[in-house]
Amino acid sequence: MKWQVPLRKRKQDAAGEAKRPVIGDRSQMSLSVDEVRRVATLAHLSLTDEDEKQFAVKLSGILDYIDQLSELDTSDVQPTSHSLEINNVFREDETKNTFGKETWQDNAPAKDHGHYTVPRVVEG
Repeated sequence: MKWQVPLRKRKQDAAGEAKRPVIGDRSQMSLSVDEVRRVATLAHLSLTDEDEKQFAVKLSGILDYIDQLSELDTSDVQPTSHSLEINNVFREDETKNTFGKETWQDNAPAKDHGHYTVPRVVEG
C-alpha cells in the first residue's frame, strides 16, 4: 500500500479520466539555473554546469511540492510544536540528604577551618 496525500484536485485527460500527478514532472520550473548558481556562490559551493541544471530541476520540484502543500486547507488543524502529544517523563526534583561538608573534606589533601587549602597560584 502506497502512502498518498491528497494535495490538489487531479487534472483530467481528454477522456475525462483523472490523471495521477507525477512528482517527477517538472513542466513548470520555478527555479532558474542562474538562481541555483547564485545560491551555490553564497554557500561557497563549486558546481559544474551539469550539477547546476540538476539542482535547478530538483530544487524546483521541492518548491513546487511546497506550493502544492500551501493549497491544503489547514483551517481545522491546531498548531503544534510536536507531532505527538508528549508529557514530561522526568521525575520530580526532590531534595535528599547527602554527605555533609565534613565527609567531603575528609578526602581533601589539605583543609583549614572548614575550607580547602590549595597552593598559591598568583604571586603577590
